[in-house]
Amino acid sequence: MIVASITLGWYLSLIIDLPARMLAKIRWMPFRLSVAFTSLLIFSLFLYGFYQIIPIFIDEARKVLPLVTATAQSLDLQSFFGGLPIDPMFIEWMESFARDITGSITQLGVDALNIIIQGLPGAMTGATLFLITAAYLTFILPKIRKKIWIFFPASSRSRSIRFVREYYIDLRTFIRGQVIISIIVGFLAGLGMLLFQIPNALFIGLSLAVLGLIPFIGTFIASVPALFIGFSHQGLAGGLKVLAVFLILNQLEGWILSPRIQGKRMKLNWFLIIIAVFFTGTVLGLAGILLAVPLLVFGRKYWNEYVIEVLETL
Repeated sequence: MIVASITLGWYLSLIIDLPARMLAKIRWMPFRLSVAFTSLLIFSLFLYGFYQIIPIFIDEARKVLPLVTATAQSLDLQSFFGGLPIDPMFIEWMESFARDITGSITQLGVDALNIIIQGLPGAMTGATLFLITAAYLTFILPKIRKKIWIFFPASSRSRSIRFVREYYIDLRTFIRGQVIISIIVGFLAGLGMLLFQIPNALFIGLSLAVLGLIPFIGTFIASVPALFIGFSHQGLAGGLKVLAVFLILNQLEGWILSPRIQGKRMKLNWFLIIIAVFFTGTVLGLAGILLAVPLLVFGRKYWNEYVIEVLETL
């Protein structure tokens, strides 16, 4: 939790840095004041979103679980197959399978709700550490950049500083591009929910905009409460509508938004990103998922800067 909170704070400090620097260009607003103002604004949005998201998710999960059970209990497979000559043993097996799946889903939902409720105190602690870290890193990063030279020997200092500076620019470019993509996708998700008359469209758009900062995994996590809402209010049709919106947005992000916004400079192979996310997530948990892309960017740049040079001399 601590490592994940600090990593999230580092992410957010890079996000805060852009509007803070834009505000700092105003003559009467010093950089520290612009950082404080931007941090306060973004923190308020995060706290408001957190305050809104948790109750909605719990309420919708409580609605959808009994609905799943009722749907499975009312399932008539004989009518579903239109009176075709189906082996009764097959029908019985399918009904038993549906009951087992329903019981598993219901139990999973209950366990998930218990975990969320029990984990709220720890989550609040982590959120507080996350916000403090973000504000502190935003203030201190300019000082770190001025003192970065003390970490390298004199013989390779200029090259090492250039490497760190370029890596930081690449990483900041990726994160800021991901923020823009997440905002666009979140807005389109909310608009899609409004068009399909799915309730809590603002909640779905906001959750996707926030979780979209996590490559690939974030969209999947955001789709779970959205599917709950669609299924609980409009049944199977509502769930399919939500699924269609998320699939379209996923293709839009992968084929149009990411290539155009991130550009060729930050073009990362999607397969490598997936491998990095799952590998670092398995080893380091949530912090690993967040560190996957920064580590991948670092590995690519280190290979191009140092390893290729050594390989050419062999």
